[in-house]
Amino acid sequence: GIRSWWPWCVAVLLLLWQVDFQFAYSFFDDTIEREFNLTSFETASISLAYLLAYGLMQLPAGLMLDRFGARRLLPIAAGLSALSVFLFSQADGFWMLLSARILAGTFMAFVFPGTGKIARNRLPARRFALAMALADMCFGVGAISAVFVPTLFSDISWRMLMQGQALLGLA
Repeated sequence: GIRSWWPWCVAVLLLLWQVDFQFAYSFFDDTIEREFNLTSFETASISLAYLLAYGLMQLPAGLMLDRFGARRLLPIAAGLSALSVFLFSQADGFWMLLSARILAGTFMAFVFPGTGKIARNRLPARRFALAMALADMCFGVGAISAVFVPTLFSDISWRMLMQGQALLGLA
């Protein structure tokens, strides 16, 4: 019934949001580079910082999710992820941009394994592959939304768009 699908659907929306944020930076990097007078290395470092933190946190996130459960950890991870996105929007230089992206990658690392855990616990076993296919599809859909949001809202500053991202994450 709907009770078994509801937590998983919310987790999938969180996954979409996480992927959108992951890719959105690449559409603002030129603007951010100019605003802060960053070198190409600094700009690339900001982008890679998210992916490095995200990748390194996958195993610890999985272990923590197995021990404490997605119900406890995903809301905390979502809140801290949203806070890190807000900090990114408030950055005043390279180190704050880099730190916010590291924090975002760290906390967003819980989303995909948490979504899988919810699917395994809440959905019938015969639907697990379908559920994970839908969750994996979020990577493509999230990447597409990362393209369209900056394009549709090109008159809005990257800071305002990131603040909107932070509000979405809290929701």
